[in-house]
Amino acid sequence: MVILTRTPLRVSFVGGGTDIPAYYTQRRGTVIATSLGYFIDIILCKPSRSSYIFEISCGTSHQVANEIAQIEHPLIRESLKLIGINQPLRISSFSNIPSGMGLGASSTFIVGLLHALYVYSGRNVHWQQLAQDAFHIEAEILRQPIGRQDHNIAAHGGLCHLFFNADHTVQAERISCSPQTIANLESDLMLFRIGQPRKASDILKTIDPQSCTFQYHLLKQLSRLCEYFRTELEEGKNLKNIGEILHAAWLIKRNLSSAVSNSEIDQMYALSLRNGAVGGKLLGAGGSGFLLLYVSSSKQYNIRRCLSSYQEIPFRFYMKGSTLITRK
Repeated sequence: MVILTRTPLRVSFVGGGTDIPAYYTQRRGTVIATSLGYFIDIILCKPSRSSYIFEISCGTSHQVANEIAQIEHPLIRESLKLIGINQPLRISSFSNIPSGMGLGASSTFIVGLLHALYVYSGRNVHWQQLAQDAFHIEAEILRQPIGRQDHNIAAHGGLCHLFFNADHTVQAERISCSPQTIANLESDLMLFRIGQPRKASDILKTIDPQSCTFQYHLLKQLSRLCEYFRTELEEGKNLKNIGEILHAAWLIKRNLSSAVSNSEIDQMYALSLRNGAVGGKLLGAGGSGFLLLYVSSSKQYNIRRCLSSYQEIPFRFYMKGSTLITRK
């Protein structure tokens, strides 16, 4: 049997941080995000070496193992334990975007892996179960200080308003806006790569509620901005307001922790504003990754010129979540 799943990476626009349990168990969390046309593919099949139970090829790493406990990759090891698969299996992954760049790669990987493992074991699961299991492994078993948004947008897909409830359930509402509004928003957004991959957990630890830098009222402000963002999308009359909301959210998020930004990012963002960007944000927890900017088409030449030392990444929204591509 060969199983192939394809799971999208994501862009989070507003509300990041309110998907952390310490916040949403006190006040409902809310995030607006979209899946992207960049993916992580997971392939499951029988191993090429019959003497090994597991053969793993993910990115540049390769390992063979005789039992689950020997598997070095923690997400794979814990996923196999959770699903209860202990038979010869080859696991491979492929992606056209490196991990650790703020697009939710680790969460996308585990959602796609769990999806493939469930199909391999003959079970179909709802997207909410995929997201719940993925979060359980990363946050509760592996103790990573992460929120819930990435797993849910990877599993559900589309341009969504996510709600995080005190009982740990998650709701996803697709934002109702015209195809023309989507096209206009895509054309007015620019994405630039900054620096090297980093672990989001290193940043998120600094804004954990147990630390002195945790600011509940700032997260509350970010949550409120989601309603404004959604209204602007649904009305579709003046998308420039989207840029202004992104700018307001970025100013708030910078105050959550000194690790969110650095001098290079601050200079890059200020230069962008001087050359026509309305607003923007750093994707992911902070410190590196991708800078998302809202720039009208008439000003984009100026942005490309002043940020010429950074790689621009073209992108489109993707309206599906984790998908089974092949089962044969």
